[in-house]
Amino acid sequence: MNFIKADVLEGRNGFPPSCLVSLLDQESGDTLNLVGPESLAADLTSVEPFEELVVELKWRRVDLAALGGSGRGKAYRLSVVRVADGGAV
Repeated sequence: MNFIKADVLEGRNGFPPSCLVSLLDQESGDTLNLVGPESLAADLTSVEPFEELVVELKWRRVDLAALGGSGRGKAYRLSVVRVADGGAV
């Protein structure tokens, strides 16, 4: 993954402050906008845009039927846990 940017999001409506991290997957060309803990922003201050980055993700399966879908297929909610040891590659 290549780092694009990180923005701190204010807490509101009962949700705590967090960090929105934008990453580029070079293989697919997709941009991923992932949420992580607010403290993640400090870990990313020294990372330059488009620098390769290793992050630890956590995932949770999303019930598509509960969201009005057919229930077929699989979807996952991904979030950044931390920058992996070594950080930038």
